[in-house]
Amino acid sequence: YAEEHVVQTGDGYLLGLHRLCWRKGEESLRVNAGHGSVQKEVVYLHHGLLMNSEVWVCMTEKERCLPFMLVERGYDVWLGNNRGNKYSKKSTRFSPSSNDFWNFSMDQFAFHDIPDSIDYILATTSQPSLSYIGFSQGTAQAFATLSIHPTLNDKIDVFIALAPAMSPAGLRNGIVDSLVKASPEVLFLAFGRRSILSSATMWQSIL
Repeated sequence: YAEEHVVQTGDGYLLGLHRLCWRKGEESLRVNAGHGSVQKEVVYLHHGLLMNSEVWVCMTEKERCLPFMLVERGYDVWLGNNRGNKYSKKSTRFSPSSNDFWNFSMDQFAFHDIPDSIDYILATTSQPSLSYIGFSQGTAQAFATLSIHPTLNDKIDVFIALAPAMSPAGLRNGIVDSLVKASPEVLFLAFGRRSILSSATMWQSIL
């Protein structure tokens, strides 16, 4: 059983968070809910490029699924999402059908999405700190946000970087490598200024 939470970022985006805090048979327990509740250490997992929180639970076998294994070991587990993916496609300021909604980059992930999600999780669980596990781009976002917001270091006990990514290396596919190195105008022409995956089928046929 998972709880779904929504955190509002400082610039008005609404991000979906998924929480797994009960082992089987614990559903009636109050976890990290203040005085008298069961206290559990908190772990926050964040996905990679063009992914969402589902990537952490696509392996349904408990022994191969990191969030399920952490829950079984007694942790309060949270799965984050970047703005613009299927669980975070809302804003208090812009409609997702407008170009303004999609006018963001890694900067906003680091300035707002990660720190605001962490602050929400800690406020909800009444815990002073948490452990952060990032995958690929999720590690790059954490490296950036910890540099931008030094005080956030006091809120993270352990930072685990899985397949850490800092900058894209050269890619074997010549078309993809050229796109990675292209100017924003070229990318907008190729993919539009909205969700990049909406054009995935066309590009799959080309590549």
